[in-house]
Amino acid sequence: ADALCIRRFDPAAMAPLVSAYLNTGGVPELVGNGSVVKLPTTGSFRTLCGGGILFSALTDKQWAGIARAIGRPDLGSDPRFASVDGRRTHYDLLRGELVAAFATNSAQHWETRLNQEGVPGSAIRTLPEIMEHPQVAHRQVIGRVSGAVGVEREIGLVTSGFSASADGPAIVSPPPGKGEHTDAILREAGYAPEEIAALRAAGAL
Repeated sequence: ADALCIRRFDPAAMAPLVSAYLNTGGVPELVGNGSVVKLPTTGSFRTLCGGGILFSALTDKQWAGIARAIGRPDLGSDPRFASVDGRRTHYDLLRGELVAAFATNSAQHWETRLNQEGVPGSAIRTLPEIMEHPQVAHRQVIGRVSGAVGVEREIGLVTSGFSASADGPAIVSPPPGKGEHTDAILREAGYAPEEIAALRAAGAL
């Protein structure tokens, strides 16, 4: 039996932004990150040197992890922040403390510290940084092919969001040109050659 291997990292790369970057070099601008849960312990924070960290700490255990990661045990023991409701009530106060704390070091530093304390978080990476991530090469997220119609160079394509142990899937040919497979598809659908020719003569194809 065949086995499918799916990683959360792969579908994240399957976006039009990736294709635009691979083939035009266009880098999308950050538009901001918030959280619908309205907690000061979720969302994005600016870090040292212009970077950013994104995390979501919803539980009391995760909040305790943040307090340890930033070296602020006083915040962790503050009764105003002891519960989810308390942290939401004192949103502005706690958010201000966290903004100040995360601005003191790099995004990579905080990614490591938060993960060590059991808080799910990640440095906010640019698209070029993502393309250089070891997982992209390891998972073979990007395929490169030549021979695309009208393009005299190799192009980059995003592969499937899953891999199979036996047969890929893999990119083995460039995208077809406009209408390249029209006749073959119509023949498969049962159209006779003269019918296809008539459609083309009438301007339908």
